[in-house]
Amino acid sequence: MTDLRSPLAALALAAVSGALALTVTGCTTAPRPSLLLVTIDTLRADHLSSYGYAWPTSPTLDALAASGVRFRDMLAPLPETAPSCATLLTGRWPSQLGMRGNGDPLDARFDTLASVLGEAGYDTAAFISGYPLLGRLSGLDRGFAVYDDTLPDARGVTPGVQRLAEKTTAATLSWLRRRGSGPFFAWVHYYDPHGDYAPGPAYESLFAGRPAGPTVPLDVVPRYQRLGNQTDAAVFIRRYDGEIRRVDDQIARLLAHLEEAGLRRNTLVVITADHGESLTEHGYFFDHGNELYLPSARVPFILNGPGVPSRAEAVDGVARTVDIVPTLLELLGARPWPGLPGRSLVPRWTAGGGNAAAEALMEARFKPYPALTAGADVGPKLAARDDRFTVILRLATSRLEIYDRLDDPGENRNRAEALLATRQGEALLRRLEQKLRRRRAAAADGEMPEPRVFSPDLRQQLEMLLASGATP
Repeated sequence: MTDLRSPLAALALAAVSGALALTVTGCTTAPRPSLLLVTIDTLRADHLSSYGYAWPTSPTLDALAASGVRFRDMLAPLPETAPSCATLLTGRWPSQLGMRGNGDPLDARFDTLASVLGEAGYDTAAFISGYPLLGRLSGLDRGFAVYDDTLPDARGVTPGVQRLAEKTTAATLSWLRRRGSGPFFAWVHYYDPHGDYAPGPAYESLFAGRPAGPTVPLDVVPRYQRLGNQTDAAVFIRRYDGEIRRVDDQIARLLAHLEEAGLRRNTLVVITADHGESLTEHGYFFDHGNELYLPSARVPFILNGPGVPSRAEAVDGVARTVDIVPTLLELLGARPWPGLPGRSLVPRWTAGGGNAAAEALMEARFKPYPALTAGADVGPKLAARDDRFTVILRLATSRLEIYDRLDDPGENRNRAEALLATRQGEALLRRLEQKLRRRRAAAADGEMPEPRVFSPDLRQQLEMLLASGATP
């Protein structure tokens, strides 16, 4: 339960309770906007048509983008579901929350968007579809009056670990129909695009025209993803795309109900994801969690409704999911919570287009994890991106990678040696070194556990790379 004496809650509640009821005419008050936050598990942005994909995976999401705002480069903080969703609900980095992977629960001292909006009079409900978000495991049920984490469906041969999209939609619609008046905050999380990819014949056949290939070795496909002895990557990608289209059709059902109930006009609809998926890139097949390249990092972020331009607006530049809570609070008329590391993205689509983040940070595998395939790198990693460069640091081996996305958008050519020689990309490397230094200091002070693996010569390696006489 939210402690209303905390400065975070007090400021946010005062803002939500007061600022959302602003007078728009001499005698009329504007109804407070409702919020529908839809997160789609394992959804990489570049497999949506509105993000340039050639196949029709997302007509509903494309229509929202065509009459709203779309961020081209929204980046997740960690390629695992529970920590990333915790960032979406708290506005804090997973490292701040102490959530290094699935199974680490949200600490009770952190407020959530649900706890604050619930105290301000919003009806709050969550409908989740995947086992990492079970309330008893994740702690993300905090603040929700209804947290529906019923998981009746199997994934492969494992029972009770997911809920198919149609059932998640039905549960959400049932709640929407029986709730009373007043504003609501509903979080709907669809799990379907997560492997194993099993959209059903109707949705898989939508993309049957996709050409075959490339061929992948069977031993690089995680066991939970395997389809017998299938090694044609196109078959897996067709099924992944079918899962996206299946979810897109279910979002259409939600929006149709809001329209029929007269709620759509005053409901802010937000679409995003916890992380993406590597399909064939960088030799990483049909999985996520290990690597920090763009397929796992880049997620959609689409806003449509009150406070958002009704024209198609595509926003360039790095954005972080840690910025989403401040953005939603501003759109709902509330002040940001004190101490949040993110910043509202609203100025990015208003006059001037300012307030861009300097960089987006990401991490992976600071919690032990088994290798699912031969040669998988399950060691801890940090990454930073600005509008041009990507820096990835593999802590267990001290391997440094720097990519110039200006001429290498796929992050395929490691140019660390050449770029450091010309001092390009150095600022991001310094940012990573600072993050690493803070992590070790926090561990020494007992504020968080020591990261699992640090190469003994990592500090020496960093100091050699940064040998320029300046203090990072």
